[in-house]
Amino acid sequence: MSAIGHDLLAYAGVRPTPMSLGPEAAPGQRLVELAPSQVTALRVFVGLAGELKSPPATGLAEQVRTAVYDRGARRWRLHLTQEQMESVAYGFWLHRLTGSAAEANRFGRDYRVHYSLGSE
Repeated sequence: MSAIGHDLLAYAGVRPTPMSLGPEAAPGQRLVELAPSQVTALRVFVGLAGELKSPPATGLAEQVRTAVYDRGARRWRLHLTQEQMESVAYGFWLHRLTGSAAEANRFGRDYRVHYSLGSE
């Protein structure tokens, strides 16, 4: 990788890993691949952590920050625990109420994790 390419990835907040899409999932984690619109909604959710009564799960903000973009699949790759996945579903539910249901619907369809008022 060229020096400029390395610097561009560093500036964009992506850790350059040659020929890799990030580390393997740790025990208890699951690979989750999210569309760009889903990551945008998720960034809003973790960005509001200090203002929410039900903040994102522990470690979710770090997973979002270190997510790796797979250009071929056009998806962001994260490794999440079940608790973090449930927190993502809650964030997408909030996003659904204020904007688009597409992100929550896709996450629920792909990972079978949904949030509803009864799951509090």
